[in-house]
Amino acid sequence: MEYSFQMVLLKYLVNSLFISSVFFFAGCSDTMQLLQLQKQQPSSLTIEDVTYDTEDIYAVKTSQDINKTIQPSLTKEQLYAKLLQKEYRKWKGVKYCYGGTSHKGVDCSSLIQQVYKSAFNYPLPRTTYYQIKQGVHVEKKDLFPGDLIFFKTEPRTMHIGVYIQDGKFMHASSSKGVWISTIHNPYWRAHYYTARRVLP
Repeated sequence: MEYSFQMVLLKYLVNSLFISSVFFFAGCSDTMQLLQLQKQQPSSLTIEDVTYDTEDIYAVKTSQDINKTIQPSLTKEQLYAKLLQKEYRKWKGVKYCYGGTSHKGVDCSSLIQQVYKSAFNYPLPRTTYYQIKQGVHVEKKDLFPGDLIFFKTEPRTMHIGVYIQDGKFMHASSSKGVWISTIHNPYWRAHYYTARRVLP
């Protein structure tokens, strides 16, 4: 199945816009207008403008021209970063557990597998052995939100995280649990191994 940025964007908008915005954050008149348009054109209603703020709240304007396409205010880089930050809020502080796959305890590869599925609907393999074979190699200086980053913490041990933005990555730390660290930290800089780009 072809995987694209448009698919990620559509999933993001569907999950966030209609549930969070229309009924809670749109004014009464806008809400009634939306419901009227939906009744008149149930299969053609579109969104004219979407504006993001720091609390995941969207201001939605309905369009009289039902042929207009969705015009998001987020770039791909911003969208991927926001999706990952949202996932981090779900997992923050969950303790590390080797072999763990839930909020009771999770290991690094399971965390990234679940984050990818939830944020991007992308089916990553379960273990770092196979995860490191996904996508294409990317240089450290070219890291982009969503890139998988790998650290060789022991001769036969690989640790995985997902790059968010500005040198920061999310991972399941054996000491802190699910956490955001920086690749510029001396420990992670010394153990950095490679990065892979899976997302389009």
